[in-house]
Amino acid sequence: FCVFFFFQAEDGIRDQPRSRGLGDVYKRQLKHSDLYQKEGKSQHAYCLDMNREGDVRVLSNNSDNHRWMGTMLHECGHAIYEKSIDSKLPFILREEAHICTTEAIAMLFERLASNASWLHWAVGLTPEQMKAISETSYKQYVLDQLVFSRWSQVMYRFEKTLYENPEQNLDDVWWQLVEKYQLIKKPAGRHEPDWACKNHTVTSPCYYHNYLLGNLFSSQLNYYIGSKIVPTDKILGMEYARNPEVGKYLREKVFAPGKFYHWKELIERSTGEELNPKYYALEIEDCLKHQNYYNK
Repeated sequence: FCVFFFFQAEDGIRDQPRSRGLGDVYKRQLKHSDLYQKEGKSQHAYCLDMNREGDVRVLSNNSDNHRWMGTMLHECGHAIYEKSIDSKLPFILREEAHICTTEAIAMLFERLASNASWLHWAVGLTPEQMKAISETSYKQYVLDQLVFSRWSQVMYRFEKTLYENPEQNLDDVWWQLVEKYQLIKKPAGRHEPDWACKNHTVTSPCYYHNYLLGNLFSSQLNYYIGSKIVPTDKILGMEYARNPEVGKYLREKVFAPGKFYHWKELIERSTGEELNPKYYALEIEDCLKHQNYYNK
């Protein structure tokens, strides 16, 4: 199913006359990717542009469940961004404007895993099934966002403290932050380097704040698309795969410029305003109130 979505995402992100077809997508994008579990393999997932000339690969550990569907959607978002950067740009500019901008696209795709309308189209949910999971899906989205917003605070502040003074008792620092932001009490008598279990501290240091910035930009993009590109009164529930105009907009305004613009300028050029957290907050508020604030 995840491979199927990659085909749909690749076709949907390009306007129909220029879509290259599923066989070419498979040949170029998935042939050298490693998508399924195997013994001794990294348990992480990531996307990598090998040469800034279109050789984009994904490592994943897909299983038939919601978590890994979301992960694959996320990594496909990265892949499509990387592959759609203007190849005519100088090599040094042929990458995303900022980590937070590629994370925004990845999260824009990832949220489809909890989108009843998209699941209706992608896997054939019946109207009754859509209705049954719609409210639960929105609640799950809200929960994920609220939990992650606090978790990212732990990671950002821990790493900041770590680099300021690596000789301090990092075990204590970790649990002080976990208790403050996640409201999880340290088990009595525990004295272990739990912070070291988080692989990002080694593989992707000083990265986690970009996920939260990406969520903010993702919500801003989602609002802009649903109000300006394909106007709808169901912005939270819309899906993009069958809307060539969405692909054209993302390709031209977000992907193609690469690193030509400073990331703050890219956001303003693509959405008409600076990065604004209100859209992130309003999405959560909308879900909690079970009403559509875009119609106010």
